[in-house]
Amino acid sequence: LIGNLDQTDISILQLESVVEQINASAVGSLDNISGMDLDRLDSIIQSITGKAVESLDLIQVSGVELDNLTTLAGSITSGTIKALGGVSSVSGFSVDNVTSLSKNIVFYKSK
Repeated sequence: LIGNLDQTDISILQLESVVEQINASAVGSLDNISGMDLDRLDSIIQSITGKAVESLDLIQVSGVELDNLTTLAGSITSGTIKALGGVSSVSGFSVDNVTSLSKNIVFYKSK
């Protein structure tokens, strides 16, 4: 989805907010998946965030330069972390897990 943003009339000024919201929505909806548990949640969140960051180089919106990619990756990470509160019904999830999940998101390395 993020890689297709060049097919919209989005501006560079809107892009940070949009990528943050896209990732937050994807992560926030994970508690709707039947059978979701903490281990699967961690893995899926890392995958969602990693793929979103990897797709940044596909964006061909006017004004997006290499310098913007770090900021956009930060927006993706921010959206993911903000969405963690929305997955509180996942089996095994507690407020204590937010720190470890956040670290896994921030330090995710694509394979």
